[in-house]
Amino acid sequence: MNRVISVGEEVKDTLTFHGDQRVFELTAPSEGTLVARVRWERSQGVLDLMLGDRWFGDSSPEGSIVGMLLVVAGQRYRVQVADGAPWDYDVLFVPFVLTTALE
Repeated sequence: MNRVISVGEEVKDTLTFHGDQRVFELTAPSEGTLVARVRWERSQGVLDLMLGDRWFGDSSPEGSIVGMLLVVAGQRYRVQVADGAPWDYDVLFVPFVLTTALE
């Protein structure tokens, strides 16, 4: 089941196994650019971010991803944080913080 979040809400969660993901849904309160940011300790694993139907990968040494998507007021959008290396066999435990904003 997808968790419903609001723009501006800070979400703290943890991925606990390879192939794990968290799926969130939010409704755009107005038109603009939805900005989603995921932060985590890079030494603990690799994460990916999906915003709408676009994937954004981890490209920073410190563990952060920023995704942007043009949105329409009243439309519902999917935000997904996923294990970026599901083929690995080591232990995965990656706490992360997801924030969203409308610009």
